[in-house]
Amino acid sequence: MNQLWSTHCGVCGVAGESPCVRCRRGLDVAVDVPCPEGLDGCVSAFMLTGVGRELVVSVKYHNQRQSLGWLAAAVARRVQAEGVALGMATWVPTAAGRRRKRGFDQSERLARRVGRRLDLPVRRLLGSTEPAGLLFAGAGQTAKSAAERQGRAAFRAVGRVDCPVLVIDDVLTTGATLAEAAKALRRAGAPEVYGATIAFTPAPGR
Repeated sequence: MNQLWSTHCGVCGVAGESPCVRCRRGLDVAVDVPCPEGLDGCVSAFMLTGVGRELVVSVKYHNQRQSLGWLAAAVARRVQAEGVALGMATWVPTAAGRRRKRGFDQSERLARRVGRRLDLPVRRLLGSTEPAGLLFAGAGQTAKSAAERQGRAAFRAVGRVDCPVLVIDDVLTTGATLAEAAKALRRAGAPEVYGATIAFTPAPGR
């Protein structure tokens, strides 16, 4: 028996594509995105405000995967606009415990979709140097202060890297996570490292 699968907006729940047209109009385009230390460039598609925050939360914590395709296209457009030459894409790995709880790694799924959009091979190039489950343990990064986020990430490169790499993550806040990822990739030989995220957290008062 054939079964019809319906889709709905991950933010407002209206039937149809995700995010819906109305919610897309509520997204704030990312501006003044800082480049974390050790990266050659960094882009974000949206600000982590209003609809943008709700959209990221729906993907990360409520398993609303139907938005990933559209988000990947938005991220890919921002990368393409930079006009940089890239050889490979990878992602910032989610802690093993959190990945098991969610059933998937949202950054990996995003990276693979972005890679297809950019016609880039996507490989797992980063692993954690912390014991399983300790990387970003406890409350999610979005719930922590800037001081608490600093120094949390600990990465190692998986194999050698001999080309410019695009590192995908979901949210850019202090830049500490991408900076640590870049450090590991450069130790492995990456000549250039660029970052791309769905959203950028503005400074307080912005």
